[in-house]
Amino acid sequence: MDPLGRLAARVAALLVATAVLAVVPSMLKATDADRYPHMTWKDMVAAELVLVGKYEKHEDQTMSLRVESVLNGKAVKPGDVIAVSLKGGYSIEDKLSPRVSRNEPKGGPFLCYKMPESIPGNYVPFKILPNARQSAIYFLPSEVTPTLTAIEQVQPAVLAEGWGQAVQGKPMGLLFRLTQRMDPRLHDEAVKELARSRDPMTLAALVGWAIDPPPGPNPYLMDMMLVPAHSILIAVGDRKGDIYNPLWAWLTNPAAAHHGGSGHYDEVTEILGAIDPDRAFHDLTAIISANKPGKYSATEWLGHVRTEPSLRRLLDFMKDPDLRLTAIRGLFWMFHPNAPKPDPSFPNRPKLEAIARPVLKQIFESPDTPEDIKYQLRANLHHLLSASPDEKTD
Repeated sequence: MDPLGRLAARVAALLVATAVLAVVPSMLKATDADRYPHMTWKDMVAAELVLVGKYEKHEDQTMSLRVESVLNGKAVKPGDVIAVSLKGGYSIEDKLSPRVSRNEPKGGPFLCYKMPESIPGNYVPFKILPNARQSAIYFLPSEVTPTLTAIEQVQPAVLAEGWGQAVQGKPMGLLFRLTQRMDPRLHDEAVKELARSRDPMTLAALVGWAIDPPPGPNPYLMDMMLVPAHSILIAVGDRKGDIYNPLWAWLTNPAAAHHGGSGHYDEVTEILGAIDPDRAFHDLTAIISANKPGKYSATEWLGHVRTEPSLRRLLDFMKDPDLRLTAIRGLFWMFHPNAPKPDPSFPNRPKLEAIARPVLKQIFESPDTPEDIKYQLRANLHHLLSASPDEKTD
């Protein structure tokens, strides 16, 4: 598959998975509440045993955990190995279905939770952790009979300090309150606090996480466990470059490998385009106009600046044989087909689509357009190749 095709497949798979997982709690409660229970913030802070541990071994539906640290509890200490019963949707799997492990590292064991997939009534094991041997926080309601039943009982180890404070009734740090997902009120208040205080250490940590997210759950489940740094930074907004400047400095660092590296470049440019679209448009187009290294990436990233000037520039680039392929990538990001409709984060999408449709339709139907470009348009922007949203395209 060509690079753009791989990009489209990856984004589409992630968007579909995220959309499914966003409604999992209500789906599970409605269909199988006894088998798939859920924990609330109150349940988690009341758990008798809360620890950081990692998988040691398993037999049938019993997993042995080696305790690394104890956040709450009296009967265990670091170094102990405890037996935990796996119930509800939990299981240990050595192999996963290709539908839920595509393009991910192979080799178990995997701590999994059964989730609904696209086939109604069909539940398949999704990895909670990249590997069961990765450290994680475990919330066990009973210290006497440790059992996993609810998906929220396993949380990323990066939040251990904050959860330790929470279960012990101590004041919780701002970064934890921002990134935990179990108490929406606590999160919303923390966003307002950061927007007022502009605490430099917290902003720096979030910028670092936006560039290179901390190790944690399977990406398909990450949004259920941890509020993404990029969404927090967008909600907080920029003030005198305190978010924009460090992200732009990293993005344009010649030492940074913008393809195949560990950084999340698309999320970073999404932040830039959201917090200061005029500046992002100016900075990206300056790289392209000066024919500097990175102009192809800058063309693609222009799609994250969802404004009319950015759209018109991308459409202009469709006439440039050197830039039109990356312009298609940019248009894909701007108008990806699996985005929610209406999209609250993109209220001007209908207006911009109305501008893009006739131009793209004309390019697609022109006998002068190379067949490979027509293929890429059909594969990635087929939903925009008609004069109106209701008109079907062959």
